[in-house]
Amino acid sequence: MSEQSKARSRPERRKKTRTALSRGVLARYGTLDVIMIDPGRAEGITGLKKVIDLATDAGMSWNAHSWTTALSTAAALHLAAASPNVLVLELKPEPSTIQNELVTDPIVMNHGWIDVRDKPGLGVTVDDAWFRSHAFD
Repeated sequence: MSEQSKARSRPERRKKTRTALSRGVLARYGTLDVIMIDPGRAEGITGLKKVIDLATDAGMSWNAHSWTTALSTAAALHLAAASPNVLVLELKPEPSTIQNELVTDPIVMNHGWIDVRDKPGLGVTVDDAWFRSHAFD
C-alpha cells in the first residue's frame, strides 16, 4: 500500500474503530482487554464518561491516557478518581510545555501519586499570559 493510500485510510480506520467502540462492539466481543483513552480524543469529559460507562458495562478496565495538555490531564484525573474501574492514569514522565506551561499550577506526580485537587472546575488555572504569547496574528 502506498504512503498516500495509507494516509487516506487512517481517518477511515479511526472512524470505524470509534464507531465500533461507541456502540460497545469492541468491548462486548472481547476484542479489547483495557480501553486506553484520552479525553482530548474522546470528545472531552462527556465522551470519556460514555467510554467509561461502556467499559463498566462490559466488565472492563480503562486507562486514563493523558499525554496531551494540562487541561486534558486534569479532566482525566478527575474522571479516574471517580471511576471504580480505572487501572492507571498515564502521565508523561518528562516535563512538556503543554503540560507545565499551559497552566500556572501544573499537575505533577509525587512518588508515583497525583493529588486530586478540590479547586473549582478542573482544578488548574490557565496561564492567560502563555496563551497571549502564543497567539497568531
